[in-house]
Amino acid sequence: MTGIGQQRPFNADNLSADFYIAELNMKRVFLAIFFMSLTSFAHADVGLPMIVVFFPISILAFIPIVLIESLVICKILNVRWKLSVKVAFLANLVSSVAGIPLAWFILLLFEFTASDVFLKWGLSNSYPPSGVRGFEAIILTAPWLGQTNDNWSVPFAVIVLLIPFFLVSCWIESWYAAKWLSPSNVKNGVKAMWWANAASYLFLLAMCSIWLIWAISKN
Repeated sequence: MTGIGQQRPFNADNLSADFYIAELNMKRVFLAIFFMSLTSFAHADVGLPMIVVFFPISILAFIPIVLIESLVICKILNVRWKLSVKVAFLANLVSSVAGIPLAWFILLLFEFTASDVFLKWGLSNSYPPSGVRGFEAIILTAPWLGQTNDNWSVPFAVIVLLIPFFLVSCWIESWYAAKWLSPSNVKNGVKAMWWANAASYLFLLAMCSIWLIWAISKN
């Protein structure tokens, strides 16, 4: 029996059961975010919600990301390969199902709030404000892109979103997975998860940068 403040002894059943419960809770959060995001269509008659672009990317890159993070975890913590793969797989599943959509929705609220402030308070007759163009405009509207003829706008918006998505992924994955990877020293587990996410997001950044360069050349 585990007392208050004590951690349960590690075994695969505990890990699977806890992640199963976490996944169910995250799915509820995701569904709530999905239905709330439907209301955002009232604010945007045109444009592209970037979550629609990022989800296929995260699905295609899921296995390489799990392998990259598993290698980093093994290197830092010297744990078994099977354990690192299982923890990386389940942690990324949770962050992909709930963490990224939650981060996107929060960013979307900021974008729509800023747009309302500029338009309703008469600060500008458009958003982004007139005079803000190119890369600066994409940074301001990365969660939900407006109409654009620039091929590079989508990959650049993805690169912009990688920053908040990285922070959210680190927080979610280290919050839970660290105790399974290093139960005797959770701080080491948190450190390993941050480095693992840094490596996997550098991989995503490299792939998106290649996409951006290609898009600019085709523009």
